[in-house]
Amino acid sequence: ERSNERLSMEQGLRRAIDDLTPEYRAAFLLREYHEFEYTEIASTLQIDLGTVKSRLSRARAALRRSLEEVYRAR
Repeated sequence: ERSNERLSMEQGLRRAIDDLTPEYRAAFLLREYHEFEYTEIASTLQIDLGTVKSRLSRARAALRRSLEEVYRAR
């Protein structure tokens, strides 16, 4: 049962990430998956540091909402 729960959680997270806008997804994946620093993300995406912070904040909020919906539906 643990492995089914983990698989379900991974699938939910993957779908939630896929549902992010391309801009939010890029910033989120560079930070959380590739472990880029904020300044590296800004440079890579050619955006201001403030924009990086905003996109990451909004991406995380959207992921929280999506995952809450998944777990409420259970």
